[in-house]
Amino acid sequence: MSWLTWIGSVLLAKSRPAAAISWQNEVNVSICNWAQLRANVVRDTIYLDGGDIWWQIGLSDGTYGSPQSNNEDGGSMYSLALGIAFNQQTNMTGLLQAMAKNGGTSTANVNPNYEDGVMLANDDEFILYGGLARLTNSENPPPSDVILGYEVYEYSTNIPNWKSGFIQKNTDNDVTRYVTNGAGVSAPSENMGFYFSGMRGPGWGSIEGGDESANTTADSLITVNMTTMRLETWQNMSLPTSVAPRANAELAWIPVSESGVLVAIGGVINPEILTADRNLTVEQAKESNKTSPSFMSEISVYDIASQTWFLQNTTGDIPPQLTMFCSVVAPAADRSSFNIYIYGGYDGVSAESPPSDDVYILSIPSFTWIKAYSGQYSHGRSGHKCLQVYPDQMFILGGIFKNDPTICLEGGFLQVFNLNTLQFQEIYSPQNWSNYSVPAAVTSRIGGTENGGATKISPSSWNNNKLSNIFSTAYTKPINTYYPYSLVVSNSTKPGTETTFSVSSMPPWVKAIFGVFTGLGCIVLGLAAWYLYRRFQRCKQSNITNNIIRSSVQKSSPDRSSTTEETNTNSSTLAMTPITGVSSISREKETETNNTQISVGTTMSQADSAPIFELDSRTRKWVELPAEECEVKRPSSTGRNHRDLKISLPNSMPAVSESVQNTPTKMQEKGSDEKGSTPIWVSTPTFSQGHPVRSTMGSVSISDISEASEHGHEPPSTVASFVQYYDPRARAQRNSEGSAEDRND
Repeated sequence: MSWLTWIGSVLLAKSRPAAAISWQNEVNVSICNWAQLRANVVRDTIYLDGGDIWWQIGLSDGTYGSPQSNNEDGGSMYSLALGIAFNQQTNMTGLLQAMAKNGGTSTANVNPNYEDGVMLANDDEFILYGGLARLTNSENPPPSDVILGYEVYEYSTNIPNWKSGFIQKNTDNDVTRYVTNGAGVSAPSENMGFYFSGMRGPGWGSIEGGDESANTTADSLITVNMTTMRLETWQNMSLPTSVAPRANAELAWIPVSESGVLVAIGGVINPEILTADRNLTVEQAKESNKTSPSFMSEISVYDIASQTWFLQNTTGDIPPQLTMFCSVVAPAADRSSFNIYIYGGYDGVSAESPPSDDVYILSIPSFTWIKAYSGQYSHGRSGHKCLQVYPDQMFILGGIFKNDPTICLEGGFLQVFNLNTLQFQEIYSPQNWSNYSVPAAVTSRIGGTENGGATKISPSSWNNNKLSNIFSTAYTKPINTYYPYSLVVSNSTKPGTETTFSVSSMPPWVKAIFGVFTGLGCIVLGLAAWYLYRRFQRCKQSNITNNIIRSSVQKSSPDRSSTTEETNTNSSTLAMTPITGVSSISREKETETNNTQISVGTTMSQADSAPIFELDSRTRKWVELPAEECEVKRPSSTGRNHRDLKISLPNSMPAVSESVQNTPTKMQEKGSDEKGSTPIWVSTPTFSQGHPVRSTMGSVSISDISEASEHGHEPPSTVASFVQYYDPRARAQRNSEGSAEDRND
């Protein structure tokens, strides 16, 4: 397997859900359904967390693999930038960016994923609260007061070294995280978050998923004040007996009066989803069907400033009992009406009950229900979240069909509903939006126009006249808005289409892994380029050095009489010139004067690729030795032997021996001295532990060869034999075998 294939397989493995099996010809992965997630908006970004995700693998032939559970998820949160445009052909999963809550590990219950619960947010941070923890180690659950927050922007100036990111927080005032399946809402202008009712354990003890420990309705309203970052205050306030506790209702915040009011809608008293086998007893189902419908016809209202609960009857197209639906609030331009849109959900009694695909509007303060959209059975869902991203648009995120995770959501996990036209729209673009206009379906019931001016501003009768005063009092605090959103360019691959392996064809969390391998590849290429560059520079410098040697030799010998070039049998040329005008060396004094320094050090080869010994890279001092006795002495260095070389050549010896193969020499005649000797240059190898290591240039006298003949030795006939004949070991052997005259040579 090539390294590119291996990298591709690793990235594909990382892109598929942890519990999914391996697929051949995999080209993308998408979210099949996502039930009981938590979601909210902070300025220009949606954050999604927890829940139960099922994935679907897209294959290159256009088909899909069976949906796979993500039960082994290592603890991931996702973000969705509201500046990204998309349509229904877009792979919505490819728009998400992963955020590891626990460093990518799920082995120590560090910030585990939760099913259900709430994400409470202001304009700068959000806090995850409640829900059923998906534990990986039942013996080590998180403490009851430990929760997780994410600080997006800093809004307190006294935090040293602040930076954006996850942070563990703690509840106070004996508030625990042991509550789930409640109704949550945020009021950013108040820096407040609220969690209404839900399910808890007996005595507010520990609860976990799958063990039916959350079997008691919570008669509570949990509040958190986030005015000061990292100094949040929590409170658990009991509900009055007039307000029935319930599971999976919806809670809406309406900007009226001093601090706004909360409106609790829907929910059921006996949620089948928390039973072990998803089955209610006959008595439980009967009780729920009797009580739960009243949560649509009689609405619980909470005034935040006075901490007072009220009940108010509704009229109009009252929806059936619903749980696990979603809601958003769209105020008219003049705030003469506040229209609460709800979508989806199911009855909460049977897992086989068909989910709703309808949209209802509760217009306040008239408390009038209007059925705004009738959907299709196959498009329904429950366990999803809704967020108002523009005044006229609502995102529907996640959900599940008939509580069957093997059936993927029709249209995908992300849908856009237009609050003005009351239709699902195919395209979302951050550049295309408008202010909220009260739909004709609403104005026909409450009066006024699309810009407001409602004439019906109260119900047929108030259950409590104090409510009339609350809704007639204007909310004066500023509410920040962060739209329109800047357009962000993003590539996403259509599910099921064949595509080559690329970053854009994978979910964005794969991009980090792809980036790691890309970075490693760049580093390897960079090192290779650096190595090649250094090698090129060394070769270039070597050539420059040779040129400098030749130039220096020529400049230092302006009066030389002649120059002879020697060419070996393979047409390789090595030109060297002896330096004239240099004083002789005194062996007794071991001194050198008027020397010309030349730095040599290069590796050369003949035309037939036979190597030439590398010249010593150290600075050499070249001198012409007397003809009587030519001596070559190497500079002293650690671990290297000294060698004195005396060579005599007869006058009849040719300047160049043509019998030498691949042995570069340079001989230059300067005229004979009084002894008839001719100095020549010879390239001779030096030895270290019996092996040649580099060549040393030395001047030898032809008379030395004659001297060798006088002692009965066969004079060397080639330059190569000079080296062998005058090698210290050869001489030592001859000395041991020869006469005393030879030993004194």
